[in-house]
Amino acid sequence: MTTHHLHRRAVLAAGVALGVAGCTTGTTDSDGSDPDAANSTGSSPSASAGEARHQEGIITPLTPQPHQLTSVWSVSATTPQAWLALLATLGTAATAAMQVHADEEVTVTIGIGPRLVRQIDSKLPGTTDMPGYPRESMTSATRQGDLLINVCAQNLAVCRASTQTLRATLGDQATLNWSQVAFRTPPVATLNGSGVSRNVFGFADGIIQPTEEERNRDVWFGADSPLAGGTLAVFRRFELDRDRFTALPVSRQEEIFGRRRKSGAPLSGGTIETLPSLTAKTPDGRYLEPINSHTRVANAMANGVGIMQRRGYALADPSGLMFVCFQNELRTFDLTLARMVEEDDLFSFTKTTATGTFLIPAGYSEDEPLGSQLSAMLG
Repeated sequence: MTTHHLHRRAVLAAGVALGVAGCTTGTTDSDGSDPDAANSTGSSPSASAGEARHQEGIITPLTPQPHQLTSVWSVSATTPQAWLALLATLGTAATAAMQVHADEEVTVTIGIGPRLVRQIDSKLPGTTDMPGYPRESMTSATRQGDLLINVCAQNLAVCRASTQTLRATLGDQATLNWSQVAFRTPPVATLNGSGVSRNVFGFADGIIQPTEEERNRDVWFGADSPLAGGTLAVFRRFELDRDRFTALPVSRQEEIFGRRRKSGAPLSGGTIETLPSLTAKTPDGRYLEPINSHTRVANAMANGVGIMQRRGYALADPSGLMFVCFQNELRTFDLTLARMVEEDDLFSFTKTTATGTFLIPAGYSEDEPLGSQLSAMLG
């Protein structure tokens, strides 16, 4: 997909409320950790590692862990058979890491970049590269990539240790493009089973999440797909202009988001659990949810797309966001972003510093290794 096809698309990931922090290349992590995040608690323990129909770390645990370490790699293997064998080995190592650190709710989510997926079948989901957008500051290393490893846990040290184990498994068959440490503040609410935390602007983020029925419709590949149980991920790292945003009066900040900063309630009324009304007006005819508010512009119903599963993480220095979303069609993200570029007042406070889209294969097991659906297509 070219930039022309995407017409006026730009940086802000659909449904995101912010932007990301500075990118690093090579083997150095950009540390966005925050000491306050260590006080956050997760939800119930995640499902047994690798045995679920879906990979861990997408909807499990329900309340995302307070720490995340994302790494994106270039794979040197030249044939599908070679990198699929590497993928299966990586899945085995990921299962072991999740089992060893089960008490820390560690989850490992592994994805495959478009270049590799095209080697299997150019018609599969996940074959489209992320295009260029306005307001980006990236190198070739921080744009796309072949392999995603996303590790989340209650303890940052566990994220690092697990990632190092997986890095050793890759050996000389992959080179690190970039990595990023991020954090979540303690949950302020739990909606549809997902924890809601505050972003670096001080607003509750990730409020609207899909129900189980909506996930089956909009997030997972269905039973009729050769990739049933999998999904597509979009990762975008944003740098946010927090100083300029927080210098605004709170009333203006709330107009930009379309929500109250303290309670998270939509400006159209209710509580944080209330769906925003896009038709409600003041007596003089103004929309309660401003025309250019993030809540209105990023609304799935208004854009005619599915609801993304979002698991955003904050970055401390510089202030930002690691935006993560899962959907079964890239257009869900793409069409929302297109409208945000044109109309969302939040967009001007963001800059993207790393990006990528990845096919997330279905859950795996000893009998059906990670990537086995793709291996079956090779015959």
